Amino acid sequence: MKRIIFSLPISCSLSLVLSFSTMLAGPSTVYASSLREVSNKQSLQPLLLSNLGQLKGTYAIYWGYFDPPTLAHKEIIVQALNQLGIDKIIVVLNNPKDSDKNNSTDINQRFKMMDILLQDYKDKVILVIQDEGQKADYHTVKKHIDGKLYAVAGQDSYEKWAQYEKNLTAYDKIIVVPRHVPDSKQPFSFFLPPNIMVLKIEQDLYTCSSTKVRSHIQEEAILQKLLNSKIIRYVKQNNLYLSPLKQVG
Repeated sequence: MKRIIFSLPISCSLSLVLSFSTMLAGPSTVYASSLREVSNKQSLQPLLLSNLGQLKGTYAIYWGYFDPPTLAHKEIIVQALNQLGIDKIIVVLNNPKDSDKNNSTDINQRFKMMDILLQDYKDKVILVIQDEGQKADYHTVKKHIDGKLYAVAGQDSYEKWAQYEKNLTAYDKIIVVPRHVPDSKQPFSFFLPPNIMVLKIEQDLYTCSSTKVRSHIQEEAILQKLLNSKIIRYVKQNNLYLSPLKQVG
């Protein structure tokens, strides 16, 4: 199938791009639902950003608090590996310097849940915990990559990021994940990078988010559609997200 390239005006919104891409794909779009699962059940070994070392090849980077990591997070990671032709994906677990400011769950608990979520893909994932006070931005990560570097972001995160990020065109590709964003700004008032593409994921997961999990933490039927069953068990065993304090997504 030939790839069709359209030239869009600067004022074109990302929401239009995402909607049009979905329309072109149609209901018959088929893509792999999972990668080959590995049998070795060793734990992922998290790295500090400063210890990433030198990596050769093509890598994607995907940031988040993953508080908790959802089925949508897993789908994004797996489909990035399936669709982008990358060697590995660098998953950055945000670790705010002042944890009380955002009321995020303890970094060790979030890492444990990420380990549960990504256990079957550990040979394709590099899990990085940001150094305190050091952002995993383009220049910081690129110095570790001898090759191409892609950025992966949800539509809502991209819209916020693109308003102040100066390095959008520096990435070899920016991969945006469609999300249901009721308050999405239309049209964009800033330049839509020519290196953007849309990641195809299951539409049922467009509205799956960590925020939704925390809002329905005691509703088992809803949780089963949002979280891995082992993560549900871990959340319940550790009494997570029962506090009324707001936590980050």
